[in-house]
Amino acid sequence: MMNNRIKICYLIFAIGIFSLTTVGATYAYWVTGASSNNVIITNSTGYSISMRIDPLYHGFSFIPMDGEDTVKAIANKCKDKYDRGACSAYTISVFGYNEGLNFISGTINATTNIENLSYVIMAPRMGDEDINNCAAVELGDEENSNIQEYCLYNDFSKFENGVDKVLFDSYDVLNISEVEFILIVWLENEERSQNDDGIGSFTANVTISAGNGGKIQGVITDAVEIDRG
Repeated sequence: MMNNRIKICYLIFAIGIFSLTTVGATYAYWVTGASSNNVIITNSTGYSISMRIDPLYHGFSFIPMDGEDTVKAIANKCKDKYDRGACSAYTISVFGYNEGLNFISGTINATTNIENLSYVIMAPRMGDEDINNCAAVELGDEENSNIQEYCLYNDFSKFENGVDKVLFDSYDVLNISEVEFILIVWLENEERSQNDDGIGSFTANVTISAGNGGKIQGVITDAVEIDRG
């Protein structure tokens, strides 16, 4: 990692979650702060599906990071070995879907003026993954924390403005009542001075689609700034 320091200049972190239904008239929308209840439940005659987005590790300054370091960073609560921030992480929980649903898929569509802003998705360990791509992640809060194994689900990728990019495709949820993913976002290390990158922000739309036609969407908005001090 380089020693360029990244400072959260203004942490908006607004989460808006809204549901899009293909059957029935269910519709809901709000934007709320990160400490509020960021969950929406949808039900219609055709399907039901619910989603919750929460910050897991965030709100501190962070430095550019190599994608290969994401597993080590998430295991250390998005910090490097010197206790400097390296990434931001958010949990995406999907639940309340119809019994017998076979799979769900997820995409992300971001708008950003931050150069080299990257992301990766992690999923609960199933048992056959490469152990080098897995980490023990502490979830919950100080009063109700638990540790679970998570593994990289897809390759590292950079956000492209206005482009739908796959988070996970046809993820098997048969006989699983709830699944929680972890989205990791960081500034990719370019092995150059990144002090001129300046302030930036991003808005990422996360869409979860069910195999039976259900769809729900959440929005994450955040901002960072280079610390030139």
